[in-house]
Amino acid sequence: ERLRLLDLEGLKGAKSFRVTCDRSGSHDFKSVDVERQVGSYVHESFQLPADMKGYEIAVRIDVCLDHVLVSTSPKRDLLSKRHKLAFTRTVTLKPNIAYCMIQMCHPKKGFSLLDPFCGGGTIPMETCCIMGDGAGTVVGCDRSEAVVKGARANAEAAKGLMTGCKLP
Repeated sequence: ERLRLLDLEGLKGAKSFRVTCDRSGSHDFKSVDVERQVGSYVHESFQLPADMKGYEIAVRIDVCLDHVLVSTSPKRDLLSKRHKLAFTRTVTLKPNIAYCMIQMCHPKKGFSLLDPFCGGGTIPMETCCIMGDGAGTVVGCDRSEAVVKGARANAEAAKGLMTGCKLP
């Protein structure tokens, strides 16, 4: 019954899914029991096939003592490898981390972003990928002209992923 309360918006429009559960603490159930219950719910509610290897969306259930965290994410390698970066530095933020940061803001249509230390431009690029035509103003800047040129090169290389976003 509690499964109906889950916010699994990330599953809408997906082609397949996988559920994984990690637990810590003592429970009267096993991880596989949680995976089976949530998997059945997702399959029935969203009419999606489960696919353990070729999944598009991962549903992750973390159970720590009596706390439960439920999250969805695109297949891991899709996020971390989706940008072919033309410019990187030793401190370049990974796209999957930027994706999580932006999702934690719960962006809505018209969402605007200023990244004053944009480095390679990962956060502005991920914002454009997530929001598409719904993005408001997305600005990345940095004090180093070389870094700004690198961020611009990265954005050019990722232009196909950033629908509706324009480069200055």
